[in-house]
Amino acid sequence: MTARPSCRSLPWRRSLALVGVAALGLAALGCGSQTARAAGTSASLTGYTRLPSGSLPGPTYRWDYQAFDPATSRLYLADLGQSQVVVFDTRAQRVVGLIKGVGSVHGIALAPELHLVLATATTTNQVVAADTESLAVVATIGVGEAPNGIAYAPSSRMVFVTDGAGMGDTVISATSLRSLGEVRLGLGIGNTIYDPAGRTIYVSLGNQRQLVALDPSSHLVHRRYALPGCQWPHGIQIDQSGRHRAFVACAFNNRLEVLDLQSGKVLQTLSTGNGPDVVALDPGLHRLYVASNSGILAVYDTSGLRVKEMALARVGADAHTVGVDTLTHTVYLPLDSSSGSSTLLEFRPDR
Repeated sequence: MTARPSCRSLPWRRSLALVGVAALGLAALGCGSQTARAAGTSASLTGYTRLPSGSLPGPTYRWDYQAFDPATSRLYLADLGQSQVVVFDTRAQRVVGLIKGVGSVHGIALAPELHLVLATATTTNQVVAADTESLAVVATIGVGEAPNGIAYAPSSRMVFVTDGAGMGDTVISATSLRSLGEVRLGLGIGNTIYDPAGRTIYVSLGNQRQLVALDPSSHLVHRRYALPGCQWPHGIQIDQSGRHRAFVACAFNNRLEVLDLQSGKVLQTLSTGNGPDVVALDPGLHRLYVASNSGILAVYDTSGLRVKEMALARVGADAHTVGVDTLTHTVYLPLDSSSGSSTLLEFRPDR
């Protein structure tokens, strides 16, 4: 059994060290003391009812990104510690399959019309494509060094993969499952997401303190947004309400920045837990979730012109990844376990 690593040796920490940020303090990475506002160890969240926890395979030392398919009510979870994708049926409340052999899996993207789930195999520098019905692997595609985030653009049927230890985004044809080359962006590439309204791929660029917009058809950069107050932008979500806003988590100074995608101005800055990582959006309820490496979950109301904090609470050690069932509005947070099965925390909003 692989021993549980320290915060200093986690895979995401090693990837950042490759681009020259190893000297940054552990507190900024969510490994230090917690904020007083989030004190306590009970897994409770103001305004939410905790549901019975789901059971996940274990042991594991790290979960990462998630993707939800509303057509099948399946939640795909990256089990980095066991190098597999776990498929959880949110209606049946059970694991229905595994995609094994995805080396230190980080990112997950779905191409539903092509019946594909795609995941980044970080240790083998590949993207693994599997059939969503059989869960059988149908292709492995070579990409850049230490692939991390992944996004699928249905408008062009292209997949964009961030090169966590390099300077580019690898572009893959989702129909041929072949690499089409790389878009050069710069050092410190983090997460990526597709905006269906604007038909744009967005990529966070940590070293440059930027959010980059890519055209998924031409594969060209058409805008770079400066985020001077954001130390290592990482997690991203795009507002789906028509307000042309991006929500960007700043991993090293524990903040969420609200960016106007038309003017390029930062509209708001809000506090998060230490080491914000994965960001999830529930467009139906206009709620944004920011999970952090310190185990703190922040909840924001995005329905108005101003984003408002609704809750900030410690929900569990290493609860740094969050997903949402957009049909039932249930929030999912997998927790690590060094022995036995892992736990899938579930919260449902009271209103």
